[in-house]
Amino acid sequence: MIVPYKSLRKLGLFSPMRWREKLRRDLLRVLRDITAPSSEQPDALGALELMTIVLEDRRFFKHFGIDWRSVLREVGRALTFRAHGGFSTIDMQFVRTATGFRQRTIGRKLHEIVLAIALQFYCDKQTILKSYLACAYFGSGLIGANAAARKMFGKDADQLDLQEGAVIAAMLAAPRPLNAAPKWEARVRRRAEYGVSVLHTNNQRLTHRYNMGISKVAEILPRGRAASSNLRNWRQTLRTP
Repeated sequence: MIVPYKSLRKLGLFSPMRWREKLRRDLLRVLRDITAPSSEQPDALGALELMTIVLEDRRFFKHFGIDWRSVLREVGRALTFRAHGGFSTIDMQFVRTATGFRQRTIGRKLHEIVLAIALQFYCDKQTILKSYLACAYFGSGLIGANAAARKMFGKDADQLDLQEGAVIAAMLAAPRPLNAAPKWEARVRRRAEYGVSVLHTNNQRLTHRYNMGISKVAEILPRGRAASSNLRNWRQTLRTP
């Protein structure tokens, strides 16, 4: 397969100055969608956040924006002509949502990976997760987890129980159509049930992993007002050529 030269050139990957400028602009676009943490933000994951990690990116707290283990696994499956999926992490999905990237090209994917890695230097993992859920597409007219939770269960996202959180998390892979059909409902129900079964089967190991991940992040990164102040400073730095 020939690498699409035109798509790489559009991103400025053959011009360091153009690429650096585009990277700065796109990173600023991503940071604009960051939900700054508050001093009241709990360290524990909510039901929706936990189920999103289980269904979308189980190594979320262990990788640095890209999960190379998943990359190698999917490449291996592709080379052996087996069924394979994507390797997008939650970080990469957030970048794609915030920037509006939709081109299915190698150049776009590489740029997305670089932005996902750069994002790690600006905010902690829990903030990335909350920010993604706040702007993610859950279906027709449903932007953000709160809109999806109110539509499906008549409550805010932070009030969902485990089963409800699994349903909303499942809608990331199967967004709700304008007219929800039984086929869509069955698909979401199967994915939600799968997520809950995975969590129950690996409850102790997964809970320990996620809680340790959050505690470790909380120890080394600013939170509350300090984090909000740093976020404003980072945005101002990016605006400066």
